[in-house]
Amino acid sequence: MADKGTNKTEAATKRAAEIESELASLGDVSTKAMFGGYGIFESGTMFMMVDAGGEVLYRSSPDTVADFEEAGGQKHSRMPYWTAPNADVSKPEVLLEWATKALEASRTAQKPTKKK
Repeated sequence: MADKGTNKTEAATKRAAEIESELASLGDVSTKAMFGGYGIFESGTMFMMVDAGGEVLYRSSPDTVADFEEAGGQKHSRMPYWTAPNADVSKPEVLLEWATKALEASRTAQKPTKKK
């Protein structure tokens, strides 16, 4: 992962644009420059990041942490985002699989809890 405070690179800009295009089937996918890299959103819900160096990170949940660990992923600081280094995310179907998990994790995290 790129060091904190690193300025985004051409690789990060290119990868964010590729992801936006490759994940269009998920819905209203967009990118926003942030964190020295890019946030990847679906209908306003951030579910992925591209760090300054172009590395892709996916939102996790307690239900998906084991998947990231099994894939040899590394957790991104204190944030609930992970890499998936042993998954071949250059294949569109694999990227879509991980992105779908990340989107569900983000949506689940946003659900309000019911007060009793």
